[in-house]
Amino acid sequence: MKKLLLFTFLIMTAMVNAQTTCATATTVSSNGTLTTPTYATSTFSAGCAANKTGIRAIWYKYTPASNGEITISSDLAANNGTTYTNDTRISVFKGTCTQLQCVGYNDDVSATNYKSSVTIPVAAGTTYYFQWDNYWNVGTSTANLALQFTFDFTAASCIRPSAFEFFLPENYSTT
Repeated sequence: MKKLLLFTFLIMTAMVNAQTTCATATTVSSNGTLTTPTYATSTFSAGCAANKTGIRAIWYKYTPASNGEITISSDLAANNGTTYTNDTRISVFKGTCTQLQCVGYNDDVSATNYKSSVTIPVAAGTTYYFQWDNYWNVGTSTANLALQFTFDFTAASCIRPSAFEFFLPENYSTT
């Protein structure tokens, strides 16, 4: 009985802490609409965006099998997005959890739509981490509300560089 109780406790502890850090990011394996859980504590990385005390983040990761582009968007009817209490912000990284490199970021779709949408090129076999954070809701009662977002991978044989990368002219090809 003690072993069963201990096992149950360990599983529940892992579930509570799942995806609140880069190291425990939830794997996205296919296109679709996902819903983030609510979260009371987490680890935020300021590698793409401004930081302030108390930011919480929910982490996901994706490793494409082929080159292409991913689009991640909270621009959905399910998310209000018209007031700061429903504002979303997304950051996309590559690298390791100890050395994240920003490859994409979005705070607002427009000046009146506080939802977020980002499209970035991705390379086969590279793991991309992305975090949704509560920058605009820190310290409010809505600081840990769940949101819905879409994830879409489109394969492409020739991918464009992202806005966060710089390539010298001699590195470009005609194809």
